[in-house]
Amino acid sequence: MNDKMQKGLFEWEPKKETAKGGVEQVIECDRTPSAETTETVSAGTELAVAGTPDAVKALIATSDASVEQLATAVRFHNARYNDGNPAISDALYDALTEKLRAVDPSNAVLDELTTPAVQTPLHGKKVTHDVAMLSLEKLKKGEEFKSIALWLNGFRGDFIGSPKIDGLACSLVYDENGSLVVASTRGDGRVGENITENVYYIDDIPKKIAMGNVEVRGEVYMPLTAFRAYDGEKISARNLAVGGLKQKDARQTSKYGLSFFAYEALGQSFETDTEKFEKLRLLGFHTVETRRFAWNERRSVDDVLNEVRAYCDEMANARSKWNFDADGLVFKVDDNKTQQSMGTTAHHPKCAIAYKFACDSAKTILRDVLWQVAKGGTLTPVAVFDAVELAGANVQRATLSNVEQVESFPVCPIEWADSPELPATAEVNWPVAHLSIGDTLCVSRRGDVIPHVEYIVSSAPNAQKVGIPTQCTSCGSPLLRDGKFLRCTDPDNCPTTGQALIENYVKVTGMMGLGEKIIASLYDENLITLPSDLYRLTPEQIASAVQNGDDSIDASARLPQKLYQSIQSHRHLSLATFLEALSIPALGKVYSSLLAQSHLSIDEILQLDAQKMTDILKGRELTANKIHLALQKKRSLIQALLEFVTIDDEVSVPQNEGGPLAGMSFLFTGTLKSMKRDEAQKRVEALGATVASGVSKNLSVLVSTTNKTSKWTKAEKLNEQGAKIALWTEEEFLEKLKELS
Repeated sequence: MNDKMQKGLFEWEPKKETAKGGVEQVIECDRTPSAETTETVSAGTELAVAGTPDAVKALIATSDASVEQLATAVRFHNARYNDGNPAISDALYDALTEKLRAVDPSNAVLDELTTPAVQTPLHGKKVTHDVAMLSLEKLKKGEEFKSIALWLNGFRGDFIGSPKIDGLACSLVYDENGSLVVASTRGDGRVGENITENVYYIDDIPKKIAMGNVEVRGEVYMPLTAFRAYDGEKISARNLAVGGLKQKDARQTSKYGLSFFAYEALGQSFETDTEKFEKLRLLGFHTVETRRFAWNERRSVDDVLNEVRAYCDEMANARSKWNFDADGLVFKVDDNKTQQSMGTTAHHPKCAIAYKFACDSAKTILRDVLWQVAKGGTLTPVAVFDAVELAGANVQRATLSNVEQVESFPVCPIEWADSPELPATAEVNWPVAHLSIGDTLCVSRRGDVIPHVEYIVSSAPNAQKVGIPTQCTSCGSPLLRDGKFLRCTDPDNCPTTGQALIENYVKVTGMMGLGEKIIASLYDENLITLPSDLYRLTPEQIASAVQNGDDSIDASARLPQKLYQSIQSHRHLSLATFLEALSIPALGKVYSSLLAQSHLSIDEILQLDAQKMTDILKGRELTANKIHLALQKKRSLIQALLEFVTIDDEVSVPQNEGGPLAGMSFLFTGTLKSMKRDEAQKRVEALGATVASGVSKNLSVLVSTTNKTSKWTKAEKLNEQGAKIALWTEEEFLEKLKELS
């Protein structure tokens, strides 16, 4: 630890003055702190996954979420958390991982969470922890006390329980004189980020203690009294705490009113954690209240479990009175020698476990069920009920899974009606009933984040059953019952799905600047109804839509021209991107890539039967059938796009071996004056050539109406590297055709 305590690591000292009452207050520093932090993941990466809290909530709530989407999101947010730069709350992250675990329990991404994350380069200072800052093992929902029993069988001796603070793990290093020299985040557990300058503005972190050469660890958090100043904002106290510690100007940290709970002291010898906590309090640190549990040969596991269960209930009831967020409890072996003997995994110490509180819930009355049309034409039911306060937020709506859930919703068994702890539906034979307007419902915020209807408490007498629509609520087209789901039979022409179709195309292709408001304005003005219409837009039309979408924007400025250029710059797409942009629910990034790797053209892919599609998708028959049918329905959309878009992946076309151009490959770019591109392609194919959709070193001839295209430039560069691509103008191409005819 001494290497961290060298002079010069923290050279500035905050000035302090004594306020009324003798309390020291930090008022300013001698120089402006220079440490800056930047996010480790690019904006482009965030666009590719559920990177925001709202996007993650939507992903968790949807029944159509693919394993690939969930796995990608979990890996992304795990990396953000390990970097000390979380994009979502702990509760939402837990809900996301549980969703993936439920869908695919053996997914490889879940295994990655039990090993240290790969260090991601960050701007700013790094701090390497001498002793890894590990996470805690979380108990599986519904099996908490079974897991605690197994944990108890691994040792004998007293253990302690305490609230699990929902904050940001922090390390404080004090030198031989007891002066704070380095403060850092947990990071990936091995390497964290230097936040020393910011920590100096947290009043209840001692800057000098009566003990030298010690590392104190704990949680930086925002007291709820301070959090109330942010009432109404869609953020958590934890996220605000993170924001406070990430301020570029450290002096701004003081505005957040952050606090600190200590729970660890490294570098000093203690017999028990109880002794350690007492010493930390004597040094001036705040610690959470603990409860000691006796665990020895004179007691049975059941006796201890009953005591633990009562403690969990007591703490859950007391939670509303705390001035801090806590999402559960921590149980830890008290004796330090026993802790060391139990060892650790790569992810967590074996001497401690984390218990999660049950989610906050309340009873309310169902008033309506709305049917929202999602991308792809699937109708999602949304329950509307009397407002209730859950986990500090007013909740009036909750998304239901599908139409089958509306028809067969779980009803609370009578014997459990007044029980504070309901069993899981898998453990009890729950009756079901069709949802009715006026039903009394139990609703919750799972993980204190996602509104969820748990079950029907009671049904209103003579209540009207929730109607199942037969027509699309957006366009009026007939609905198709597809197992658990209702789908619009004309999604391509559905206003809601049409707009969603365009939004997805813009997102997948990477057209920068075209936000939802502008797209909605263009759509409302009937300037675009399909993705292909984007390429027909003029700068003037975009200017009008920009101003209508946001009247604070000057439509005469450069933005419309930039948007126009952004659209036009996306006329060349890879096959994988093109396929993913079609908004086919089953055809995401993974399967689009597999189809692209088959080296088939888009036309050839459209001609595939279901069996060949299954072979390419590695035996995923059900998925292949869905994609095959969807592609057939998208033919008109695809053809409309191909009028403007060139797929740049190289594609082989069967050769006419007897023709004079046999063995040669051609590529056409730009708009030909003498004939349509399709006709030109057919002409060279009839003469034995193949047609490519992208420039590569194997290309024989590039035909262009101008030498300023990106393909022409790429071909020139390849020729400089040794390729032999013939560059023909349209006139030269026509002359060659005459010679060969």
